Amino acid sequence: MPKPPTNIHDKFIKELLSNRDVAEAFLREYLPQSVVEILDFKTMTYLNTSYLSKQLQASYSDMVWRIATHHHEAIKVCLLLEHKSYPDPNVAFQMLEYMALGYQTQLKNKQGLELILPVLYYHGQDKWQFKSVSQHFEHLPLPFQPYVPSYKTSFVNLNDLSQAQIMGLKHGLLRAALLLQHHYFDPEKLNNSISNILESLNPYLDLNPTEFIFVYLIQNGRLNRLRLEESLKILPPLFSDKAMSIYDELIQEGMERGRAEGIEKGRAEGIEKGRAEGIEKGRAEGIEKGIEKGIEKGIEKGIEEGIEKNIEKTILNAFDNGVSIEFIRIITGESIEKVRQILQKNERK
Repeated sequence: MPKPPTNIHDKFIKELLSNRDVAEAFLREYLPQSVVEILDFKTMTYLNTSYLSKQLQASYSDMVWRIATHHHEAIKVCLLLEHKSYPDPNVAFQMLEYMALGYQTQLKNKQGLELILPVLYYHGQDKWQFKSVSQHFEHLPLPFQPYVPSYKTSFVNLNDLSQAQIMGLKHGLLRAALLLQHHYFDPEKLNNSISNILESLNPYLDLNPTEFIFVYLIQNGRLNRLRLEESLKILPPLFSDKAMSIYDELIQEGMERGRAEGIEKGRAEGIEKGRAEGIEKGRAEGIEKGIEKGIEKGIEKGIEEGIEKNIEKTILNAFDNGVSIEFIRIITGESIEKVRQILQKNERK
């Protein structure tokens, strides 16, 4: 079973292509025409499966369809949605791994081997020129070339499509969705395209994809409300009123969520700041106390050493002046053993 995508843009495309008619329109548009002519789309079936390893799930989500040819040979069309917001130069090797996992899964399940046709969909903002496995090794001498894995990928780079190309798509839901995602990160172009998006949706107002296309549009958060309201006038009042209601509801939810996240973030930052300040303050106080304690101990030690030296001096002077050890013990308060140790240390006999 495929893992649900966490990226909202990938989730949007998966939701869109879960509609069979839209998925067929997408594949007819972006598979090579020579392949489309061989496929019998009446047999097209979505398979609730995935060939992604755990490692690949970090970079992709996938959709798998089985379609028979007009010669009754089944093939699998696998669409990979790129999660990353930047082009990955190693994607051809990751797709090679994906295809190998797909064939291994078929063998493990004791299925007849069915050819896998990979389709890569990229909607990021950066330009990307797809580089195949064979292109990574084209510098090698000709005798090595037969050893290089080779397969074709249908690469759909939304960034490379022009406004005219998208507007030329026959299926309105697909046209509206790709036009929306194409301008998603450009507020000016998105606002300028609202009328075209809504006109494309008009024939499909009763279908579920229309609602989540509109929700995806509003989630952008950078729409001009007045322009949206004006553009909605081309739609029936019942839908336009519902659309504005959804807009206001999502905006309100966004504000509340933002407020809650702001409070939580402020609380977390306050705790962290308080903790850091507490540590710093405790450290400073600790240093201060340590200095004070060190000074105090130093004074005490100095006094003790001074007293000790004075006692030693007294013992030596008394001994040198003929005072007996017993009497020295009495006047210094030290033991006989301590007096004798001091005398011996200073070579007095």
